Amino acid sequence: MWKESLKLLIHAMLLCFDCLFHTRFSYYSIGGEFFMQRSNTMKDRISELPDEILVHILSFLSLRNAARSGILSRRWRHLWKSVPSLNFDFVNKLGPGRDSKGLNKYQFVDWVNAVLDLYQGKSLDEFRIHCTLGVDLASSIDSWIHFAIDKKVKRMDLDFLTRLDFFPVSLKYTFPSCNPVETVTSVEYVSLSSCILTLPGIGKFRSLKHLFLDRVELVDEVLQHLLSNCSSLEYLNLQRAAKLVSVKVDASSSKLKCLMIYYCLSLKCVDIYASNLITFTYVGHKVDLKSAPSLTEVSFCVGNHSCEDRLTYAGVQFAGSLHQLEKLVLQVSPHEVSRGIGVLPTLCNLKVLVLWVSSKEDSVTAFIQLLDLSPLLRRLELHLMYLRSQPGPSRTEITSESVHRQLEEVEVGGFFGFEDEIQLLEHVVKNAVALKKIVIDPCRKDLSASGKSVEAGNSFPFNGRLQTARKHAQHFCERIPPSINVVIL
Repeated sequence: MWKESLKLLIHAMLLCFDCLFHTRFSYYSIGGEFFMQRSNTMKDRISELPDEILVHILSFLSLRNAARSGILSRRWRHLWKSVPSLNFDFVNKLGPGRDSKGLNKYQFVDWVNAVLDLYQGKSLDEFRIHCTLGVDLASSIDSWIHFAIDKKVKRMDLDFLTRLDFFPVSLKYTFPSCNPVETVTSVEYVSLSSCILTLPGIGKFRSLKHLFLDRVELVDEVLQHLLSNCSSLEYLNLQRAAKLVSVKVDASSSKLKCLMIYYCLSLKCVDIYASNLITFTYVGHKVDLKSAPSLTEVSFCVGNHSCEDRLTYAGVQFAGSLHQLEKLVLQVSPHEVSRGIGVLPTLCNLKVLVLWVSSKEDSVTAFIQLLDLSPLLRRLELHLMYLRSQPGPSRTEITSESVHRQLEEVEVGGFFGFEDEIQLLEHVVKNAVALKKIVIDPCRKDLSASGKSVEAGNSFPFNGRLQTARKHAQHFCERIPPSINVVIL
C-alpha cells in the first residue's frame, strides 16, 4: 500500500513541475537559423487534477501547511479540510523552531475544535494529539476521540505529555472517560502515552492489531480484559507501566506475534501461553518468566543489580526455544558467559546475536564461546556500555579454533581499542571465512525504552579519548584484508 502511495505522490509531483505554470514556446526561422520565443500564456494545470489526487498530495504536508494551501485559488480553498490524517501538536500549530511556551493548552484546545468543526472528510486514516493535557479537559478530549471513531479512524496516537514525576496521577486524563457504547471496528493501531487506562478501556476496539502503551497507569485486570477482548491483537508494547504486577498472555491472544515490555518496575511475573508469539522483548529487572514455545526472536536485558548470573537465568527461562531462535539479544558480562556457557545448547538456528555489556570483569574474548555455539550466525553486534578508566585486560590465550562459516558482519559499539577488543576482532577476521563487513563505533550506547540503541550522553570524559579510539581502529584496519569492508564511525 505504501509503495502505491509513493508512486502516486511522485507522479503527482512530476505533474506539478511540468504543469503548474505550463509555458508555451513558438519556433521560427530567420536566414536558416532557428529561434525559440516564449509565449506569455501561463496556465495552472495542477488544479485540473481530481480532488482525490490533490487531497492525497496535501496529506504529505503538515496540517499547518495543508491549511495554507487554501490561499492558492478558489479550487484549493476547501481541499485541506478532507485530508485523511489529522496531526495536532505544537509544531503543527506554531510552525517549526517556535517555542511551545507561546501556546497554552486552552488555545490548543480551541485550535483542535476549530479544525474539527471545519473538517469535511468522510473517513480518517490517522488521528494524532500530542499536547500536555489532563483531566480538566477530559470532555474536550473525549469529544475528539468520538469524532475520530465516528470518522472510522484506523490509527490513533494520543500523547498527553504528563511525564514529569511531580505531575499527580489524579490529574491525568483517563482514556476515554466516556466510553463508546458500540463496538469499534475501524481502529487497528492505538498509541497511548501519559494517561490512565481503566475498564472497559479499549476492550471494545475489536479490530485492534497494534497497541503501544507508554507511562499508562493500568492494573493487571485492565490488561487482562484488554487481551481477552482484543482478539485481533498482533503487537503489544508496554513501557513504564508502574502498577503492573503480572502479565499473562493466554490462548485467547492467539494472533499475538510480538510482545515487548520495558521498565515496568513493579512487575513480578510474565506468563506467555500464546502459541503464535514469535518475538519477545524484555528490558527491566529480574522476573519469573514462562515463555511461549514458538519464539524465534528474543531480547532479554536484565540489569546485573537484580540478577547475578544472567546467562544461566536466560538459558533456563528460554530452554524450550533456544534451539529455534534466529535472533538473540542479551545484556551480559564476559564473566557471566565464562561461568554459564555450559547451560546453553547449540544455538543451531541463530543468525543474529546482539550483546549489551554493562559491566566488565574479564576479557571480551570470552564471547567467542557464544560464537562457537552458533554455527549459522551471520551478524554479531557487541555494544560496550561501560566507561573504562583503566586499560582493559591484556591479551589472553584463545583456545577456540572454530571456523565461523556463515558470519558476514560484525559491529562493535563503545570501542576503546584495548587489547582484548583488538584480539576479538583479529579472531573474527581469521576464523570468519565469509566475513564481509566490520563496523567500529567508538561512541558508547545504551538501551532506550524503545529497545533501540541511543548515545549515552557524553561518551568519553575527554574528546581525546574518542580520537584515540579511532586511531586504534584505523591501525587495526591496516592489517585487514581488502576484501573486508571496515567502517569507522
